Amino acid sequence: MGDPESIQCHRSRACSRPNHHFGLCNREKSFWEERHSTERLKRERKELSTLEEKSRRLDYDQSKLEERCQEVDEHRSQLVADKAKLEEHAQHVLAKEKEIVQKRDETELLLQSLLKILNQRGVSLKRKPTSQDMIGNSTWYRRRKETKDMLSFIHGDLDGAILGAWETICAFATPHKVDKFIVDYKKGKYLQGKFNTLTKKFESTDGSMNQAIALKYRGFLSRRKYDVQCRTLSSVFDPTQQVWLPRSVRVDGVDVQAIRQLSHYKLDMFVKSIDIGSLYHLPRELGVTRSVTALVHMVVDLHMRVPHLRKQLHWYNERENHFIFQFSDDGTREAADMPMSVGSLTCWNFHKRVSSRDLHYLLHLVSVEETDTVMADLWQQHTEEMALLEGSTFTISECPVTFEFVPSADQKWQCWANNETTNAATFPSPFADVSKHNMAVVGGSIGETWQPWTAESRLRDAEKVEGFLSTLPAGLAESTKKSKLNNFLAANRLRQLGMPRIGKYAALQRPESLHVEINATSHYLNLLYHEAVSRGNDCFYRFLSTLQAPVHCTELTRRDMVEVAPKGDNDRLGVGARARASASVASAAQAFMQSMQTLTDDLPQQDLQTLGLGLKSVAKDLQEQFNNEATRHNKCLTRLIGEHAVMLESYGYRLVDSLKIPGETAAQELRRLFLGKVGECLRDSASIFSQVQSDEGDLKTLELTCNRYYNLLCLFLPGSVTLSVWTLAKAIPYHARILWEKYHVGYGIISLQAKESKHSALKSDLGLTNRSKTRGMPNKWVQVFRSNFIRSFYLEEYSPSPPTYNPHFHCRVPKHAGHDGYCLCGRGKCSEDDELCSTCVKACTVVQCADDGNLSPRVTMLLKPHECSVCGERFADGCALTAHTAAHPSSSHADLSSSHADLSSPGTDLTPIDPRSLTVANMRKECKKHGLATSGKRAELIKRLEGVFSLNC
Repeated sequence: MGDPESIQCHRSRACSRPNHHFGLCNREKSFWEERHSTERLKRERKELSTLEEKSRRLDYDQSKLEERCQEVDEHRSQLVADKAKLEEHAQHVLAKEKEIVQKRDETELLLQSLLKILNQRGVSLKRKPTSQDMIGNSTWYRRRKETKDMLSFIHGDLDGAILGAWETICAFATPHKVDKFIVDYKKGKYLQGKFNTLTKKFESTDGSMNQAIALKYRGFLSRRKYDVQCRTLSSVFDPTQQVWLPRSVRVDGVDVQAIRQLSHYKLDMFVKSIDIGSLYHLPRELGVTRSVTALVHMVVDLHMRVPHLRKQLHWYNERENHFIFQFSDDGTREAADMPMSVGSLTCWNFHKRVSSRDLHYLLHLVSVEETDTVMADLWQQHTEEMALLEGSTFTISECPVTFEFVPSADQKWQCWANNETTNAATFPSPFADVSKHNMAVVGGSIGETWQPWTAESRLRDAEKVEGFLSTLPAGLAESTKKSKLNNFLAANRLRQLGMPRIGKYAALQRPESLHVEINATSHYLNLLYHEAVSRGNDCFYRFLSTLQAPVHCTELTRRDMVEVAPKGDNDRLGVGARARASASVASAAQAFMQSMQTLTDDLPQQDLQTLGLGLKSVAKDLQEQFNNEATRHNKCLTRLIGEHAVMLESYGYRLVDSLKIPGETAAQELRRLFLGKVGECLRDSASIFSQVQSDEGDLKTLELTCNRYYNLLCLFLPGSVTLSVWTLAKAIPYHARILWEKYHVGYGIISLQAKESKHSALKSDLGLTNRSKTRGMPNKWVQVFRSNFIRSFYLEEYSPSPPTYNPHFHCRVPKHAGHDGYCLCGRGKCSEDDELCSTCVKACTVVQCADDGNLSPRVTMLLKPHECSVCGERFADGCALTAHTAAHPSSSHADLSSSHADLSSPGTDLTPIDPRSLTVANMRKECKKHGLATSGKRAELIKRLEGVFSLNC
């Protein structure tokens, strides 16, 4: 860009150029104009940026100024607040100053008043102390007013004066003084009035109602007994005036009336207003039931809602809120000729508490036998409900809940529920296909020797029976029809009569431990009884003496039990003590005792040192059976209860020891030792399978002891193996293993001990009803259901208490067994260094034979001294040998020769046949040819034919 002069020169030169340069000049001119405008724009933009910078600086300064103004305003407000606080503090100081001035003036006035009081005529500075005698005179009232004024001044006002006076009394007065103040207040009626007021308030509360309900229903009190109880608690009878007076309690000279119980009328009205759930009457029989769904919901809701009950629930396989209910039915007698069936539910989740009768909930009560026809329809309805419940999930107490059901009952009801014969000729057991021919198999086990009944096999057999019944004529008599059915069952080796009445739950049946134990103990007592009878009268009477002798009694304790006349003033003793002190009564007692000593008992005199089992009732029944020659050698018909079984198992060794006689032979000693070990095995096994809580070690011990118990009876006394023996020895360990592997619970969980106790409670409830047989709410069974609801549900929720029936476990092993000086069997050791007693040492051979599964040669010769000269088989007595010899085809040499001649005739096959090579059909033909039974399985047929072919050889 050049200077202006050069530009002008250039322009002049351009203008002096020719015209054809005119266009070029115009373009140059426009160029320079555009260039000037660009420069002008640049200058304007620069000035604009400078102005924007100044504007930003002004905005920043303005914001700073505003912040400063805001700080100034805050400082000003803080100063104003401080000024207000200072003014408030100044006002407070002024108020305090005024209060101090006022207190000073009051103090001066009070001092003046005190000086006036002290300067009054007849009043000295040292006053006479206030006493009880001053109450009511002018001095008392004047001092009380002065005390009020002084305490009001000290503590601010009248309320403060009262509180300060009471605190002063509590701090400085003795307890005796405080009691005297309260007792003497309002002329000694304050306590009684206050207690009566509280009593009336308590009568209107829920606690009074719950207390009355607990008193009546936990004590099983009728209306009359409840009224007598309430009247005795709140009143006292005056025999002189023949009236009831309010009972009062004397407290430091003051009569306090006792609390009164709620009347039975109000109690009964409240109980009848409680909703106990839906109950249903059976259409054809006198009975009441409820649905399974309703009952399990009630039980679960109670135990899930109440915290202390929920904490006690036990879950299996870590499945929380999964409830396992056990259902059962059992028959009992309401009266001699009035049966009743009791159906109930209990829950395995109660664990050990399942042995309490309070936790058995009623399902139905019917005045029929438990195997009546109407019960089939009822249980069909119950089992259908159970099947539906198992397949669903319910929400109870805001928790998802699932259910599972298992059966448990005695064998009679199990057979009825399974729709089987109770006493099948071929297979008597509902737990496996055991028969009388293979019931005593050493080393046998369920699953190998015996096959358990399954749901499929039951259905298959039921279809066969239904097919057979459909072929019978329609008008056939019931007796004829029953006879043909029994023949069909025996011929086809069946025990199923039809479809199970409890459906799929028939496959879950297990032997009930309580009844199996009682039956096995009865069988053991029967063995001991017959052994005692076979050893003579002296042994039998010694056996009875031990059976009825006390369990824990020695000569020292007998001396301690002698009554001693009490000492003291006869006026303070009862009529018994005053009568004892009379000389005429003492002389009459001495003469009476002398006459009693001359009496003789039917039984020999019992030794004072004898220890026994304490079972006098059982001994009486055995004595009656022994006295009758016709029934002496029959089976004992004594019915035992659970307590009898426990005593026989615990102290049965004393009965075994009483069998020892002078001159005992080796065979008799061997039988005595064998019986002792049988009882010991029975005791040990029952101690384990009656427990609810168990472990793997207990299960193995149970299997060992049950197998030993079974082998002892099979080897030493094969004819004594009964269905009860097989059930205890084989079925219980088998099912105990299943329960343990599935739930990890002991076999005692299915015991009916609590249910048997529930029967006695029901009879107590029945005694409190009006025995009504009408339909509707007055029905006696409805009353029983209501009583059980109150006791099992209402009181558990609103007035809980420890159960009225404490579940207990009786250990069958005596407490002294295994301790110092005693063997595990319960007998005393000869010395402390011995591990076993002398009896157990001798019985080692017996135990070894049971563990090995066969008899040793020495034991075989002792038990079976007689040997057959033909086949070499041994027998226990000569009569059995004679019968066996007579059964041989040839009893003499001539007969044997003729027999050989007959066998040598044409057409006779002398070649021995191996039965194992034959088919079942051919074996049946061979059995029929030789006159043998054709029924049974392959093993039984082989055994029969082996005896025939070995004899022919």
